[in-house]
Amino acid sequence: REDVSTLEDNVEEYRGEVAALESDFDELKENVHPINYKNIILIGDSYGTSNGGGVTISHPFPERVQDYLGLDNAHFRASFYNGYGFGNGGFYNLFTALASSMTDEEKKDVTDIYFLGGWNDESTRVSQTQFNTGVQNCETLVASKFPNANKHIVFISHTTASSTLAALATTMNWYDGLIERGWVVDRNLR
Repeated sequence: REDVSTLEDNVEEYRGEVAALESDFDELKENVHPINYKNIILIGDSYGTSNGGGVTISHPFPERVQDYLGLDNAHFRASFYNGYGFGNGGFYNLFTALASSMTDEEKKDVTDIYFLGGWNDESTRVSQTQFNTGVQNCETLVASKFPNANKHIVFISHTTASSTLAALATTMNWYDGLIERGWVVDRNLR
């Protein structure tokens, strides 16, 4: 009897400790988001406004990213426009407009800037010189206005046409070359 009573007391004590730990964990989950420290900007083309084919969709890519990361509008900004890339100056224009809407303090808080491209930097559409100029302009803006931000390039394209794949392979090489310039390169997001 005494052993059973002691065992029951130990079980109850254990249950109380587990309940306290669960309560602490629930409170921690509510107050700490694993990426609360992130402050992100996305710049891109039609993949952020439509399905890439011009058809507007109700929940575009930037919204999905923001929802997935659980970031509020103060920690997540995005600007996308059909047909834009580095080579035609579109990414720089989007980025400049977005930057001009932010305070200096907000710019200092940005941790990561993602440029999502592919199609519009295709080597049959722009030259490597045009591409490099667009990249340099964006780099200059990051360096001067976003001192704490990491630069990311994300290749985001989908096709089954072999001629387009060949041209996009050159673009992927251009993007990969940005590693040497301090960029983080993410490939084949589609």
